[in-house]
Amino acid sequence: LNRGGCPNYKTWEIFTEGWVRSNEMDKAIDTMRRCLSTLEDCDWRPSASIVVAIAEYFEKKGKIEDAKQYLGVIRSLGLASLPVYKSLLRMHAYSQRPIEYILELMHKDGIELDYEASALVHEFNI
Repeated sequence: LNRGGCPNYKTWEIFTEGWVRSNEMDKAIDTMRRCLSTLEDCDWRPSASIVVAIAEYFEKKGKIEDAKQYLGVIRSLGLASLPVYKSLLRMHAYSQRPIEYILELMHKDGIELDYEASALVHEFNI
């Protein structure tokens, strides 16, 4: 990179996985953004564990707006999953924000609530 190299998606994936393993999540998010920007005509997708790790980082830090943006990108790639949605549900429930739109997106993506997600919805009377 310092010498002007132009990494491909696989190189960014390796960087992202390394940063996640090292718990350097800000760097992992930056490299994931760079990686996703190279995917225009590519079938590769990041691993589910990396996708969830970044969602959980946003949850841990309480970065709701970043998490919502991230969900939009993940959905556009067909990578939205129950663990990603549950992370966003927990964030909204904790901050007492409405979650109806999350439930609508889950329905559109064909993702059903599990016990934990159902409990969140009922616990906060949402």
